Amino acid sequence: MNSTEEQDLAAGGHENRLLKLDNGKIVTVSVAVKRFPKGQRQRYAYFQYKTGSRTFTKYIGKVTAPSHLQSLMIGWNMLRDKKIIDNPSSSWVVTTPEHSNPAP
Repeated sequence: MNSTEEQDLAAGGHENRLLKLDNGKIVTVSVAVKRFPKGQRQRYAYFQYKTGSRTFTKYIGKVTAPSHLQSLMIGWNMLRDKKIIDNPSSSWVVTTPEHSNPAP
């Protein structure tokens, strides 16, 4: 499985990775799972997307799990549950009952 397929699976489908920015541009969001060399076995998730030549990254939380895919799934769930991206200047392209944006 390549990284795009892994991200799509962890997010519950490619459509759940699409974010509309305030300028109308639609970007594909990914969750990165990192482990720092001097740290313990703890893994940390970050959401990120690229627009133009810039990459935007924001911390999500700790996501230690037995496998990388499970850590990604935890990261995607935390990203939606914490509403880290949901704000007036951006919105998820696809909203489902469990992943809907709150009314402004």
